[in-house]
Amino acid sequence: MLLRLGLNQDLLPLNLRREIILDTNKNAMTLLQGATGSGKTFLLNRMLAYCEYDLEQSGKNATVILCDFKGDDSFKEYRECKNYYAFMKCMEGIERFWNIFSDRQQGNPDRTFVLLCFDEYASFLTTLDKKEQEAVKKKIAVCVMMARAFGMAIIFVCQMGYADTFDKIRNNITCVIAMSNVSKEMQQMFFYNVKEDMRNNKTRGMGHVLIDGYRLKHIVVPRITNIEKMNLYGKRLLNRNSILEET
Repeated sequence: MLLRLGLNQDLLPLNLRREIILDTNKNAMTLLQGATGSGKTFLLNRMLAYCEYDLEQSGKNATVILCDFKGDDSFKEYRECKNYYAFMKCMEGIERFWNIFSDRQQGNPDRTFVLLCFDEYASFLTTLDKKEQEAVKKKIAVCVMMARAFGMAIIFVCQMGYADTFDKIRNNITCVIAMSNVSKEMQQMFFYNVKEDMRNNKTRGMGHVLIDGYRLKHIVVPRITNIEKMNLYGKRLLNRNSILEET
């Protein structure tokens, strides 16, 4: 699945509006990081809307599961969607993703695209006891390492990419999107090879995209005037089910 992330900022002075594309067939694990007000939530909403638009244009199907631990108004439009899980129900979303993965690993040939988006994954982990944390981390680690082979992908959204949160899967994170300024810890974890090319971004909706550890791009998320239409596409996406689950 090809996901639209935003515009390549370096090409805008040339009057070229080129989308930065994430190919989940090559990059099954993405980390989207940014402080409050950086525009990361809007970026995710835009990604979901365009995902639905592209599916409708292609006639393909997919299942997108959104785990929203914070459960505030950021994704309020999706609260009634069948693939939306808020607060502690996020555990149900993880289990659903895990069950699809396990079924495919055990021989189900279906490769309809399945995406897990988890907002505030790090905060979610802090609410679990140590045993539960390790169980969740283990399942996520197994999924991350083999998701690409089974037509699946994960996007984690967080304010900070702490090392202990992603200790088991850090090397499998092949796409990092950092909105606004990038903390020193994030630079050391993911951007150490390209620090000289990074910019001091303070503008909402601007940031960096690093794919495969070396291809750094500067991103700007364009404004969308018709928010209702964007939310409508997002709703349709989060009400989809893969062919496998419907049969």
